[in-house]
Amino acid sequence: MMLILLRIVCLIIGYGFGLIQAGFLVGRIYNIDIRKEGSGNSGTTNAMRVLGVRAGLITFFIDAAKCVAAILLVRAFWGGNESFMLLAIYTGLGVTLGHNFPFYMNFKGGKGIAAMSGLVITMGVLTSPWFIIVPAFAFFSCAILTRFVSLGSLQVSVLFLFMTLFYGQMGGFDYLPDGHRIELYIVVLLLAVLAWYRHMDNIKRLLKGEENPFGSKTSDQDKAVEVRDVKGFEDWDEEDEEDEEEDAYGSTSRLSATSRFAAVSKLSSTYFRVSRRTSDEEDEGEEGESKPKFRIGNVKERLGSIKGRIRR
Repeated sequence: MMLILLRIVCLIIGYGFGLIQAGFLVGRIYNIDIRKEGSGNSGTTNAMRVLGVRAGLITFFIDAAKCVAAILLVRAFWGGNESFMLLAIYTGLGVTLGHNFPFYMNFKGGKGIAAMSGLVITMGVLTSPWFIIVPAFAFFSCAILTRFVSLGSLQVSVLFLFMTLFYGQMGGFDYLPDGHRIELYIVVLLLAVLAWYRHMDNIKRLLKGEENPFGSKTSDQDKAVEVRDVKGFEDWDEEDEEDEEEDAYGSTSRLSATSRFAAVSKLSSTYFRVSRRTSDEEDEGEEGESKPKFRIGNVKERLGSIKGRIRR
């Protein structure tokens, strides 16, 4: 009964540490709500995409450190318990749950890989350094060769599970009471399943060949840029004749690439509009009315003004 209560307490402690959303906090320093940028995820990968490499590394360090800190706190209280390793795994599970499902963010957090990395590091310190070396090598080699961070993350979760099983079956957890070793395996399996569940969208994109490699813009960012460019063109296209003429003569602001293209279109439309007006005036003159003189100098002056604005 006492051990069951300790499991619950470790989960609660871990969940409390997991609520520290490093990506969200670092984004606030940059005056950016990371939940509204990129993929909308508050984890390391999205922080690195949106805020930059340094901000992403800071996010990863904090998310991993909070798991280490939670386990150290549990060790300070129950480090002498024969089932401490099981309690450490439960603490890591709690941190991952708090990281993935923070209640104050509508249960929308990260994907748990950075928090799991903290658990892997702790396991490596408490048991064997191979728990750190092998997953780290697998992650970086996979991420560098494929440029898919999600693929490296999924690989780490599977490796951690198999290494735990191998280490335990080789006698590494023989000091645990009967049945606790199997329970430890089950908790690590839950962590792996949770990691794959949180990466379900990434898995679907990987299978379809649509996953964004690291270093490229997300599809949402591409769409945002596309919408801004189209909106800028439409704003030019929907102006009435008076606004167009006023812009042609009065505005001397520097134009963006999209506005330059729009200005060329406006130059063409202005030329054809003048030609149309001249043609109409000629037709009226043929019907017996006084035929106004067409001043080619005025047209050249107008076209020259618009060309000068484009060059700026």
